[in-house]
Amino acid sequence: MSALTLNLSKKVLVFYLILFVLVYAGISLYTVYDALWNKEPKGRRARIAPDHLTEIKASLCTSNQPVLSKTEFENAVRFSIYLDSIKKSREQEKSFESLHEKRAGH
Repeated sequence: MSALTLNLSKKVLVFYLILFVLVYAGISLYTVYDALWNKEPKGRRARIAPDHLTEIKASLCTSNQPVLSKTEFENAVRFSIYLDSIKKSREQEKSFESLHEKRAGH
């Protein structure tokens, strides 16, 4: 890189530096402005809570009875914590893989 700029004067280098900073600052400011104040939706814009996660479907809520009992729910939470802990451990990687193969999707 220094070979490319070897023949340029200090004034030209400062000019290119200022030009670089202004262009990328402008792009950054435009991106922030567009993200915060543009009202029209864009196809690839991220949303905080997707609709399919916040909607309660009537077919799932047909009764007032809970789907899991309190103890079943607590067991599921403990098992999830256990899976997360062995997933992080290199020594227990085979245990995690065997559990994952036997209970795929859980």
